[in-house]
Amino acid sequence: PMAIADSMVRAAALEGYQELCEEWQVDHVALLRAAGIEPEQLENVDNLLPGSAFIGALILAARATRREDFGLSLGHRQGIDILGPVGFLARQCETLGDAISSVARFVRLHDTASIVTVDSDGEFAYLVYEDMTPSIPQHPQICDLALAIAAALIRIFAGQDWMPAGAFFCHPKPGDLTAYRQFLGSHLHFGQHRYALMFDASLMDARQSRTDPKLRAFFYQHMLALENRFENDFTAIVANLVRSLLESGHCSEKRVADIMQISSRTLQRRLQDHGLNFRQLLASVRGDLAEQYLRETKIRFTGVSAALGVSELGGVSRFVTRGAGVG
Repeated sequence: PMAIADSMVRAAALEGYQELCEEWQVDHVALLRAAGIEPEQLENVDNLLPGSAFIGALILAARATRREDFGLSLGHRQGIDILGPVGFLARQCETLGDAISSVARFVRLHDTASIVTVDSDGEFAYLVYEDMTPSIPQHPQICDLALAIAAALIRIFAGQDWMPAGAFFCHPKPGDLTAYRQFLGSHLHFGQHRYALMFDASLMDARQSRTDPKLRAFFYQHMLALENRFENDFTAIVANLVRSLLESGHCSEKRVADIMQISSRTLQRRLQDHGLNFRQLLASVRGDLAEQYLRETKIRFTGVSAALGVSELGGVSRFVTRGAGVG
């Protein structure tokens, strides 16, 4: 697996961020940029963002809104579908136990720093969440958000009125518990050694009636393919970052290296190990984006040129017609 000093998270993790900021009357654009994220990077849910920047955006929003429950409220709005194909697979699982196992295995494809585990004392089961983002692990905002999503997962099988038998938080008791009680019930425990939801162990066998075995098999195979790709293909991570940064208008070799918290020299060497250099990869991603823009939109070449960071129109046609490939 690729070693990245910072974690990576899909841009989908900030879905609903703008709406919640607007509802609480703060400028989401300013907060995102202060965290190192360009708003355009959120337009594609599969773009990759630095985990520290994602958590930074949550921290800044919590401060600006003076809401300690910002992460919790955002997670409640997002629900399980925020996990993309991981969430779709969980929805097609027959039992809650199967769904939790699927999320535990594949959640790192949504956020490389996330760890989901389950343990049981016989009577009760505990869905435990850990965040390993370098420099800011186990931050309350991301962990609260994750517990809200975990509750949404359990409710798929236990019913929408379900509340945990206990919700455990590492952080101190917030001043206002209204949202915590609304989303996670009255059995709240703060200053604990882990973030977890406690529920009756028998719920692990709870089943839902509306599942499709063919869809479940499809999403499972899709997740296996993604897992294999991101574990073994360094270029896939870099290409995704380049795509994200191109769409934000701030792409350079140094910027990619800085986000991955490696030196430009290390980035060059790792790409060379795959028979590439940064310029080739950049040209390939630009070519793919140019074809997509021209096929799916009515943007003129001048607009495509600006979107791809290409100064002359000939650059766009060259990318489209030559289609520089990644081997």
